Amino acid sequence: MGFRLITLGMFLLMWMGPAAAADVLFTHKIESHDWMLGETSALMQVGYTAAAKYMDKETRYQGSMLKRFFGKVKTVRETSGFDLKENYVSEVDWENRYVYVYPIDQICDPQWYNKRNPLAKEREEFLKARYEVSAPRISFEFHDEPETVNGYSTRRVDVHLNLETFDKKKNAKSLTQITQSLWLTTEVDGYDLVMKFNKDLSDKTGVDRYRLGLLGDLLSYYPQDLSDIETKLSKIDGYAVKSQFRLEGAYVQNYEDKPAKRIDKVLKEETTVLTKVLETAALDSHLFAAPESFARKPIK
Repeated sequence: MGFRLITLGMFLLMWMGPAAAADVLFTHKIESHDWMLGETSALMQVGYTAAAKYMDKETRYQGSMLKRFFGKVKTVRETSGFDLKENYVSEVDWENRYVYVYPIDQICDPQWYNKRNPLAKEREEFLKARYEVSAPRISFEFHDEPETVNGYSTRRVDVHLNLETFDKKKNAKSLTQITQSLWLTTEVDGYDLVMKFNKDLSDKTGVDRYRLGLLGDLLSYYPQDLSDIETKLSKIDGYAVKSQFRLEGAYVQNYEDKPAKRIDKVLKEETTVLTKVLETAALDSHLFAAPESFARKPIK
Protein backbone atom coordinates (compact mmCIF):
# COMPACT_ATOMS: atom_id res chain seq x y z
CA MET A 1 0.00 0.00 0.00
CA GLY A 2 2.78 2.45 0.92
CA PHE A 3 4.68 2.11 -2.35
CA ARG A 4 1.47 2.48 -4.37
CA LEU A 5 0.66 5.68 -2.51
CA ILE A 6 4.10 7.14 -3.17
CA THR A 7 3.78 6.36 -6.89
CA LEU A 8 0.32 7.85 -7.00
CA GLY A 9 1.46 10.92 -5.08
CA MET A 10 4.31 11.53 -7.53
CA PHE A 11 2.02 10.98 -10.63
CA LEU A 12 -0.58 13.55 -9.08
CA LEU A 13 1.98 16.25 -8.33
CA MET A 14 2.86 16.49 -12.00
CA TRP A 15 -0.06 18.97 -12.26
CA MET A 16 1.76 21.64 -10.27
CA GLY A 17 2.26 24.49 -12.19
CA PRO A 18 3.38 30.69 -5.99
CA ALA A 19 0.52 32.74 -2.55
CA ALA A 20 -3.02 33.74 -3.47
CA ALA A 21 -5.67 34.65 -0.90
CA ALA A 22 -8.18 32.13 -2.27
CA ASP A 23 -8.16 28.37 -2.44
CA VAL A 24 -8.41 26.82 -5.89
CA LEU A 25 -10.00 23.75 -7.48
CA PHE A 26 -8.86 22.35 -10.84
CA THR A 27 -10.87 19.89 -12.91
CA HIS A 28 -9.18 17.70 -15.51
CA LYS A 29 -10.54 15.28 -18.10
CA ILE A 30 -8.35 12.28 -18.93
CA GLU A 31 -8.61 9.94 -21.92
CA SER A 32 -6.28 6.97 -22.07
CA HIS A 33 -5.56 3.86 -24.08
CA ASP A 34 -3.61 1.12 -22.33
CA TRP A 35 -2.28 -1.97 -24.10
CA MET A 36 -3.54 -4.21 -21.30
CA LEU A 37 -6.58 -2.30 -20.01
CA GLY A 38 -7.89 -0.83 -23.24
CA GLU A 39 -9.83 2.43 -23.22
CA THR A 40 -10.28 4.38 -19.99
CA SER A 41 -11.67 7.81 -19.19
CA ALA A 42 -11.41 9.76 -15.97
CA LEU A 43 -12.44 12.96 -14.25
CA MET A 44 -9.89 14.32 -11.82
CA GLN A 45 -10.32 17.18 -9.35
CA VAL A 46 -7.30 18.67 -7.60
CA GLY A 47 -7.77 21.19 -4.81
CA TYR A 48 -5.25 23.41 -3.06
CA THR A 49 -5.22 25.47 0.10
CA ALA A 50 -2.20 27.21 1.61
CA ALA A 51 -1.25 24.07 3.55
CA ALA A 52 -2.97 21.15 1.82
CA LYS A 53 -3.50 19.46 -1.53
CA TYR A 54 -6.30 17.03 -2.32
CA MET A 55 -7.03 14.83 -5.30
CA ASP A 56 -10.07 12.86 -6.33
CA LYS A 57 -10.07 10.78 -9.49
CA GLU A 58 -12.84 8.59 -10.85
CA THR A 59 -11.82 6.27 -13.68
CA ARG A 60 -14.09 4.30 -15.99
CA TYR A 61 -12.48 1.18 -17.50
CA GLN A 62 -14.29 0.88 -20.82
CA GLY A 63 -12.07 -1.66 -22.60
CA SER A 64 -13.97 -4.62 -24.03
CA MET A 65 -11.83 -7.17 -22.17
CA LEU A 66 -12.54 -5.56 -18.80
CA LYS A 67 -16.23 -5.21 -19.58
CA ARG A 68 -16.37 -8.93 -20.28
CA PHE A 69 -14.42 -9.66 -17.09
CA PHE A 70 -16.53 -7.47 -14.80
CA GLY A 71 -19.77 -7.79 -16.75
CA LYS A 72 -20.05 -4.00 -16.93
CA VAL A 73 -17.99 -0.83 -17.18
CA LYS A 74 -15.75 -0.88 -14.10
CA THR A 75 -15.49 2.40 -12.15
CA VAL A 76 -12.68 3.01 -9.66
CA ARG A 77 -12.36 6.01 -7.35
CA GLU A 78 -9.04 7.23 -5.89
CA THR A 79 -8.82 9.98 -3.28
CA SER A 80 -5.74 11.28 -1.50
CA GLY A 81 -4.51 14.31 0.40
CA PHE A 82 -1.27 15.98 1.48
CA ASP A 83 -1.54 18.05 4.67
CA LEU A 84 1.62 20.06 5.40
CA LYS A 85 0.21 21.54 8.61
CA GLU A 86 -0.62 18.17 10.17
CA ASN A 87 2.30 16.41 8.42
CA TYR A 88 0.45 13.47 6.95
CA VAL A 89 -0.66 11.94 3.68
CA SER A 90 -4.04 10.23 3.47
CA GLU A 91 -5.52 7.78 0.99
CA VAL A 92 -9.11 6.61 0.83
CA ASP A 93 -9.68 2.95 0.04
CA TRP A 94 -13.25 3.16 -1.27
CA GLU A 95 -13.58 -0.57 -1.89
CA ASN A 96 -12.58 -1.70 1.60
CA ARG A 97 -13.90 1.40 3.42
CA TYR A 98 -10.62 2.51 4.98
CA VAL A 99 -8.71 5.80 5.24
CA TYR A 100 -4.98 5.10 5.39
CA VAL A 101 -2.82 7.78 7.00
CA TYR A 102 0.94 8.01 6.43
CA PRO A 103 3.42 10.37 8.17
CA ILE A 104 5.06 12.54 5.52
CA ASP A 105 8.54 12.18 6.97
CA GLN A 106 8.35 8.38 6.78
CA ILE A 107 7.10 7.95 3.24
CA CYS A 108 9.89 10.23 2.00
CA ASP A 109 12.49 7.91 3.53
CA PRO A 110 13.60 5.38 0.86
CA GLN A 111 14.31 2.82 3.58
CA TRP A 112 10.71 3.02 4.84
CA TYR A 113 9.38 1.00 1.90
CA ASN A 114 12.18 -1.56 2.17
CA LYS A 115 11.50 -2.09 5.87
CA ARG A 116 7.83 -2.78 5.11
CA ASN A 117 8.69 -5.15 2.25
CA PRO A 118 11.24 -7.78 3.37
CA LEU A 119 11.68 -9.16 -0.16
CA ALA A 120 12.65 -5.79 -1.66
CA LYS A 121 16.39 -6.35 -1.09
CA GLU A 122 16.31 -9.86 -2.60
CA ARG A 123 14.40 -8.60 -5.61
CA GLU A 124 16.90 -5.78 -6.16
CA GLU A 125 19.82 -8.21 -5.99
CA PHE A 126 18.15 -10.56 -8.49
CA LEU A 127 17.55 -7.72 -10.96
CA LYS A 128 21.13 -6.49 -10.70
CA ALA A 129 22.48 -9.99 -11.33
CA ARG A 130 20.38 -10.66 -14.41
CA TYR A 131 19.87 -7.26 -16.04
CA GLU A 132 22.19 -4.48 -17.14
CA VAL A 133 20.62 -1.02 -17.48
CA SER A 134 22.16 1.66 -19.66
CA ALA A 135 22.14 5.28 -18.55
CA PRO A 136 18.86 6.95 -19.61
CA ARG A 137 19.03 9.45 -22.46
CA ILE A 138 16.82 12.53 -22.11
CA SER A 139 16.19 15.43 -24.49
CA PHE A 140 14.03 18.56 -24.50
CA GLU A 141 12.25 20.35 -27.33
CA PHE A 142 10.90 23.85 -26.62
CA HIS A 143 8.43 25.32 -29.11
CA ASP A 144 8.59 29.08 -29.70
CA GLU A 145 5.16 29.57 -31.22
CA PRO A 146 2.35 29.97 -28.64
CA GLU A 147 -0.69 27.69 -28.91
CA THR A 148 -4.15 28.51 -27.60
CA VAL A 149 -5.65 25.66 -25.54
CA ASN A 150 -9.07 26.12 -23.92
CA GLY A 151 -8.68 29.89 -24.05
CA TYR A 152 -5.19 29.95 -22.55
CA SER A 153 -2.07 31.06 -24.42
CA THR A 154 0.39 28.21 -23.86
CA ARG A 155 3.94 27.24 -24.72
CA ARG A 156 4.58 23.64 -25.64
CA VAL A 157 7.54 21.55 -24.50
CA ASP A 158 8.27 17.93 -25.46
CA VAL A 159 10.47 15.76 -23.27
CA HIS A 160 11.85 12.47 -24.62
CA LEU A 161 13.34 9.75 -22.41
CA ASN A 162 14.97 6.60 -23.82
CA LEU A 163 15.81 3.55 -21.69
CA GLU A 164 17.67 0.38 -22.62
CA THR A 165 17.83 -2.81 -20.51
CA PHE A 166 19.86 -5.91 -21.36
CA ASP A 167 18.76 -9.39 -20.29
CA LYS A 168 22.07 -11.19 -19.85
CA LYS A 169 20.44 -14.61 -19.50
CA LYS A 170 18.39 -14.47 -22.72
CA ASN A 171 20.78 -12.31 -24.76
CA ALA A 172 17.92 -9.89 -25.37
CA LYS A 173 17.21 -6.26 -24.69
CA SER A 174 14.16 -4.10 -24.10
CA LEU A 175 13.86 -0.52 -25.31
CA THR A 176 11.53 1.98 -23.71
CA GLN A 177 10.71 5.42 -25.09
CA ILE A 178 8.65 7.90 -23.08
CA THR A 179 7.44 11.16 -24.56
CA GLN A 180 5.65 13.76 -22.48
CA SER A 181 4.26 16.90 -24.10
CA LEU A 182 3.08 19.81 -21.96
CA TRP A 183 1.13 22.92 -22.93
CA LEU A 184 2.02 25.39 -20.19
CA THR A 185 0.69 28.73 -19.00
CA THR A 186 1.21 31.02 -16.02
CA GLU A 187 -2.14 32.75 -16.63
CA VAL A 188 -4.31 30.17 -14.86
CA ASP A 189 -6.05 31.27 -11.65
CA GLY A 190 -4.41 29.87 -8.54
CA TYR A 191 -1.01 29.47 -10.18
CA ASP A 192 0.85 31.27 -7.37
CA LEU A 193 -0.84 29.10 -4.72
CA VAL A 194 0.06 25.88 -6.53
CA MET A 195 3.68 26.89 -6.99
CA LYS A 196 4.04 27.87 -3.34
CA PHE A 197 2.57 24.55 -2.19
CA ASN A 198 4.97 22.70 -4.46
CA LYS A 199 7.95 24.57 -2.97
CA ASP A 200 6.72 24.02 0.61
CA LEU A 201 6.28 20.31 -0.06
CA SER A 202 9.79 20.06 -1.52
CA ASP A 203 11.25 21.91 1.47
CA LYS A 204 9.44 19.64 3.93
CA THR A 205 10.19 16.33 2.23
CA GLY A 206 13.64 17.03 0.83
CA VAL A 207 12.53 15.68 -2.54
CA ASP A 208 13.83 17.63 -5.53
CA ARG A 209 11.19 20.14 -6.66
CA TYR A 210 11.40 18.94 -10.25
CA ARG A 211 10.47 15.40 -9.19
CA LEU A 212 7.41 16.85 -7.45
CA GLY A 213 6.47 18.97 -10.42
CA LEU A 214 5.12 18.64 -13.91
CA LEU A 215 7.53 15.90 -14.98
CA GLY A 216 7.35 13.86 -11.78
CA ASP A 217 6.01 10.75 -13.51
CA LEU A 218 8.57 10.80 -16.32
CA LEU A 219 11.48 11.57 -13.97
CA SER A 220 10.60 8.54 -11.86
CA TYR A 221 12.28 6.59 -14.69
CA TYR A 222 15.39 8.82 -14.41
CA PRO A 223 17.23 7.87 -11.18
CA GLN A 224 20.33 9.95 -11.93
CA ASP A 225 21.10 13.27 -10.29
CA LEU A 226 19.24 16.08 -12.04
CA SER A 227 22.06 18.65 -11.95
CA ASP A 228 23.12 17.89 -15.54
CA ILE A 229 19.67 18.76 -16.88
CA GLU A 230 18.64 21.40 -14.33
CA THR A 231 19.08 24.25 -16.82
CA LYS A 232 16.57 22.61 -19.15
CA LEU A 233 14.18 21.74 -16.32
CA SER A 234 14.19 25.34 -15.07
CA LYS A 235 12.73 26.45 -18.39
CA ILE A 236 9.64 24.28 -17.89
CA ASP A 237 7.49 26.85 -16.15
CA GLY A 238 3.72 27.00 -15.86
CA TYR A 239 0.60 24.95 -15.17
CA ALA A 240 -0.26 22.16 -17.61
CA VAL A 241 -3.45 23.10 -19.43
CA LYS A 242 -2.90 20.02 -21.55
CA SER A 243 -0.58 17.04 -21.25
CA GLN A 244 0.10 14.06 -23.47
CA PHE A 245 1.99 10.98 -22.28
CA ARG A 246 3.13 8.23 -24.63
CA LEU A 247 4.92 5.03 -23.60
CA GLU A 248 6.42 2.80 -26.29
CA GLY A 249 8.31 -0.44 -25.83
CA ALA A 250 10.34 -2.80 -27.98
CA TYR A 251 11.74 -6.25 -27.26
CA VAL A 252 14.77 -7.40 -29.27
CA GLN A 253 15.62 -11.11 -29.20
CA ASN A 254 19.22 -12.19 -29.86
CA TYR A 255 20.07 -8.56 -30.55
CA GLU A 256 23.53 -9.45 -31.86
CA ASP A 257 21.99 -11.32 -34.80
CA LYS A 258 21.61 -9.60 -38.18
CA PRO A 259 18.76 -8.93 -38.50
CA ALA A 260 17.56 -9.29 -34.92
CA LYS A 261 13.95 -10.20 -34.20
CA ARG A 262 12.18 -7.12 -32.82
CA ILE A 263 8.66 -6.58 -31.47
CA ASP A 264 7.38 -2.99 -31.07
CA LYS A 265 4.28 -1.92 -29.18
CA VAL A 266 2.62 1.27 -27.94
CA LEU A 267 1.95 0.48 -24.29
CA LYS A 268 0.08 3.60 -23.25
CA GLU A 269 -1.21 6.87 -24.66
CA GLU A 270 -2.90 9.39 -22.37
CA THR A 271 -4.21 12.93 -22.85
CA THR A 272 -5.18 15.16 -19.93
CA VAL A 273 -6.95 18.50 -20.41
CA LEU A 274 -7.80 21.19 -17.89
CA THR A 275 -11.51 21.88 -18.22
CA LYS A 276 -12.35 24.17 -15.26
CA VAL A 277 -10.66 26.35 -12.62
CA LEU A 278 -12.56 27.63 -9.58
CA GLU A 279 -11.10 30.08 -7.07
CA THR A 280 -13.00 30.03 -3.80
CA ALA A 281 -12.65 31.63 -0.37
CA ALA A 282 -12.54 28.15 1.19
CA LEU A 283 -12.18 24.81 -0.57
CA ASP A 284 -15.08 22.43 0.01
CA SER A 285 -13.26 19.63 1.80
CA HIS A 286 -16.33 17.39 1.48
CA LEU A 287 -15.37 16.87 -2.15
CA PHE A 288 -12.43 14.77 -0.94
CA ALA A 289 -13.71 13.40 2.38
CA ALA A 290 -14.55 9.77 3.07
CA PRO A 291 -17.79 8.93 4.94
CA GLU A 292 -17.50 8.97 8.72
CA SER A 293 -18.19 5.24 8.76
CA PHE A 294 -14.81 4.54 7.09
CA ALA A 295 -12.19 3.30 9.57
CA ARG A 296 -9.09 5.48 9.92
CA LYS A 297 -5.94 3.34 9.80
CA PRO A 298 -2.54 4.92 10.62
CA ILE A 299 0.40 3.31 8.81
CA LYS A 300 3.78 3.61 10.52
